[in-house]
Amino acid sequence: MFGPVMGLSAVCGPILAGWLVDADYFGTGWRMIFLINLPLGGAAILGALRYLPRGRSEAKPRLDTPGMLLVSLAALLLIFPLVQGREYDWPVWTFVMMAASIAVFAVFARYESSRSRNGQDPLVVPSLFRKRGFSGGMVLGLVFFSTMQGFMLVFNLYTQIGLGYSPLKAGLVMVPWSGGMIVGFGIAQGVVRFGRAVLQAGTVVMALGVFGVWLTLDQVGSGVGPWQLLPSLLVTGIGMGLLMAPFFDIVLASVEQHETGSASGTMTAVQQLGGAFGVAILGTVFFGLLGGGIAGAVDHRADDLRGRLTAAHVAPATQDRIVADLRRCASDRATAKDPAATPASCALLEKDTRSAVTTSEAGSRIPAALEATASSAFRSGFGSVMQTLLWIVDGMLALTFLLSFLLPRHARPEGAAGH
Repeated sequence: MFGPVMGLSAVCGPILAGWLVDADYFGTGWRMIFLINLPLGGAAILGALRYLPRGRSEAKPRLDTPGMLLVSLAALLLIFPLVQGREYDWPVWTFVMMAASIAVFAVFARYESSRSRNGQDPLVVPSLFRKRGFSGGMVLGLVFFSTMQGFMLVFNLYTQIGLGYSPLKAGLVMVPWSGGMIVGFGIAQGVVRFGRAVLQAGTVVMALGVFGVWLTLDQVGSGVGPWQLLPSLLVTGIGMGLLMAPFFDIVLASVEQHETGSASGTMTAVQQLGGAFGVAILGTVFFGLLGGGIAGAVDHRADDLRGRLTAAHVAPATQDRIVADLRRCASDRATAKDPAATPASCALLEKDTRSAVTTSEAGSRIPAALEATASSAFRSGFGSVMQTLLWIVDGMLALTFLLSFLLPRHARPEGAAGH
């Protein structure tokens, strides 16, 4: 049940977060999404004290503090530049940090091997990586969790910024996905005997659902609404439920019983690392394409805008300047790191617009024409970029499907020892 619960909570998290941000309890705004962890963490502690068994190992293992520090440093050197690199315009030090993370991971691996040979308790059991099923599961998990978290990020960006949804409404759009996951989990329980094939079928169904989202955006365009997205998101959720339900059991089927603790902890770390990769890679691609996508959408509407400006008695030379200003402003506004700041291109657009106003009638018609064009281009540009990202997501799901052949065919029977 660990995989399904983890996947469902990942999808439901944005709904809770959207509600908390919109509610603005005690004037905390977005900070409540962190404060909510205090009561949830307290409930988890009480639940652990009440329900978790008080099992003890026959031998008292010693905490691998150096290994813990090494792997934490390696993860920091990798994840920080991935997540923050775009904000700092990818300076040289971000790439130096990522290169250094590889060296630290190598030192960590050597240290763990040495610790294991000396009969000490390693943080990660080195023998795990000699098992094809586990190593393949790690790579598959890295790709899949990158896909899942990256898709959720860009889809929420699309609904909130591109379609103008509130955080709560954007979260509620994901309800069909959550419901689909529950359905997928239920189906998986009934066909568990098919093992790896269930996971592979889930990958195919999820890819079809993502294609359905692409088809919906392609057919409906920038006016797409939550109800139109419901069928494809439901199918996506069903596929994800089928994929997640058997995943951890199948991966852990290839490890020995005494390696299970280390293996499950490593897979959880891979999940977090994959999420960071997805946010960094798909988020960077999304914003990298967004400026050009919105600029292209303004170009597509330039003739209509010129017609409106002509009706407002704006000279042709001034029209060219205003259209070029709007193109740059819309692009800069969409990709701005600080949404509250006014880009220089938008300030220039405002200046040129004021100089073009010669009558009181033009003073109302010109801003209205610019607002209508910018709004339409914004939605259309976000939609076209989102469609491109959906192809990338489906490509990553295809890679997930291929990697699944590295996994064992079936999960280990309950109570059986690994071989």
